[in-house]
Amino acid sequence: MRVVPALALLVGAGLVYVTGQRVYLIHTGSMTPTAPIGSLVVTTPSRIEVGDVVTVQQSGNRPPLTHRVVARVGAQFQTKGDANRTPDSQLVAPGDVLGKVELTVPYLGYILAPLWAMPSLAWLTLLIAALLYLYPSQQPIEPARKPKQLTQPQ
Repeated sequence: MRVVPALALLVGAGLVYVTGQRVYLIHTGSMTPTAPIGSLVVTTPSRIEVGDVVTVQQSGNRPPLTHRVVARVGAQFQTKGDANRTPDSQLVAPGDVLGKVELTVPYLGYILAPLWAMPSLAWLTLLIAALLYLYPSQQPIEPARKPKQLTQPQ
């Protein structure tokens, strides 16, 4: 039954969203080698400790930033990219933390980013993939041929 894996994928994606987990794309090399450019990170809301990798909302129109918590300064967090020499200049308020990184998938963002940028392309791609997966092949299945038996001259 080909429907079961497709349904399992949809249910899994739904559970990720319902449980508060979110997926973000890494845009810079500041977290290399932990999360190179093009990686996807899955975050979940949870208690933050020094040493955790977190995704935070930046001010303005900038995309979320994923960095490691290196210190706690009062109620705020000091963050730093693993590849950076110095900590970030701005402290992060707890309300700006979008989640703690639970999973990093290197380079998968290079494949999925164009689909995020164009939601209609994403839906079209998903629809085509689902149809190809669920639609049976039109090639007839030939029965196994019996080998020809040699006849003995009489």
